[in-house]
Amino acid sequence: MNKANNRLRNITLVIIIIVLFPALFFTAYEINSLNENEEIVEGIYKQQMETLLFAINQYVFSYFESSIQKIDEILIRTKKENLVNEFEKYFSKSNPVTMISIYNLDMQKQLSFSESDINAKPILFNNKLPEHLLQDKAKIQNMIKLKRQGYRKIENFPESLFPEIENDFFVLLYVYINGDDQFLIALLVNNARTFENVIEPKMKEIATDKFDIGIFSKSGKYARFSSGEIPTGVLGVNKKVWIFPEYVFGIRFKGESISQITESRFNQSLMLILFLDLFLLAGGWFIFYNMRKEMHLAQLKSDFVSNVSHELRTPLSLIRMYAETLEMDRVKDEKKRHDYYKNISQESERLTHLINNILNFSRMESGKKEYQFEKIELNELVKEVTDIYKDHALENGFDFSTEYFEENLNITADKTALSEALINLIDNAIKYSPEEKKISIKSGQQNGFAFIEIRDNGSGIEPANHEKVFDKFFRETTGHVHNTKGSGLGLSLVKHIVDAHEGKINLKSIPGKGSTFILNFPINES
Repeated sequence: MNKANNRLRNITLVIIIIVLFPALFFTAYEINSLNENEEIVEGIYKQQMETLLFAINQYVFSYFESSIQKIDEILIRTKKENLVNEFEKYFSKSNPVTMISIYNLDMQKQLSFSESDINAKPILFNNKLPEHLLQDKAKIQNMIKLKRQGYRKIENFPESLFPEIENDFFVLLYVYINGDDQFLIALLVNNARTFENVIEPKMKEIATDKFDIGIFSKSGKYARFSSGEIPTGVLGVNKKVWIFPEYVFGIRFKGESISQITESRFNQSLMLILFLDLFLLAGGWFIFYNMRKEMHLAQLKSDFVSNVSHELRTPLSLIRMYAETLEMDRVKDEKKRHDYYKNISQESERLTHLINNILNFSRMESGKKEYQFEKIELNELVKEVTDIYKDHALENGFDFSTEYFEENLNITADKTALSEALINLIDNAIKYSPEEKKISIKSGQQNGFAFIEIRDNGSGIEPANHEKVFDKFFRETTGHVHNTKGSGLGLSLVKHIVDAHEGKINLKSIPGKGSTFILNFPINES
């Protein structure tokens, strides 16, 4: 048994090394890879969204570049006295540029043009513009320097510099040089028109049904949103609006943020890995369970061979001893000779019973066991079997009693198989009752079933083993039961026979106080 336990421990260790360690290593490696992959995916998503925001920024900037180009073309091709008419054509209800103010480089106003229905705010702004611009003289000097080097820089002046127009307009300033004409040109741009006519259509075009794109002030107040609704939550990627830096573009995937998407992907992948680990562990457990079961079965078979060898050797030794004694004519007393013959007969019967058990078990295991069912009377069958075993029980000092049901108990059964089941139970009752030798057999009827009850006052069976005792080769390993030799097939055969008759077997047993086996069979009403 110790060798078997050592072998089982070694196999368990091998399974752990082969299955558990690789599974743990694989899990750790895959989780680490998942983290790296999700970081890469998140980076790709962010890069994709940054590219979309770049496209919007580029579009808005190009729009105002185009507007400035148109203004420059008007100034170049038009005589001064015709500028008013040309700029009236330039202004429209959809054009974000509502006023154009032209200054010389010393900030002295030369010309001013605006749409016809301009309100008081832009006029007030126009009057105070030089005063405001001189607050950031360094920026203007840098713009003039860059223009003279051949690069036109468009500057946005913060709304905070112009409190009279804040939240309604923003100012774009650029340097115009054409021959001897050198001017600073300030554009007063309408916020609402810029959002509605320039930015919002482009946001909707790019957003499609995959993204939410918004533009909002740095204070967090939304100006426009691609879906037309104010979003909840945060936008995953934010980029400053080039043309007016006090506003910010934001973008996210619809429904979920980047972190939620990557987290969801990570969780799905993690669940898949854990499922695979569980599958591997279940496979390892299945292998271990079956190997343990097979090893246990092998041990039971080994014990079975040992027990059966002893069971066969004992009656054979007795038969040989009695036969040799009789053959050598050593027994002169006729009564004693008769006892020897009787003992030989009993041991032969015992040997036959054991061999029948083994043969029947073999047939049952191979599925070749056939039953010959017929209508029988249960009381008669019980009486036939008990009459045979009663003398044997009495000779061994047993109090053997029987009680038969007063009416006929007709059932459909294989008489030989049923007799074999009853013999096995009586044999066990005799074998496992070393001290209080009492056996009672009773037949009866209950709930449409005929039953046989075999009761003894023997060693009893542990409650935990009440189901196991019907397993093949099973034998209890404690007390007198362990010390009594047996094949471990008897109760397994009884269970098989009862099941084949569509019956039920009940066991009531208390260790040290005996056992009661009740075999129930459907009554034949015909």
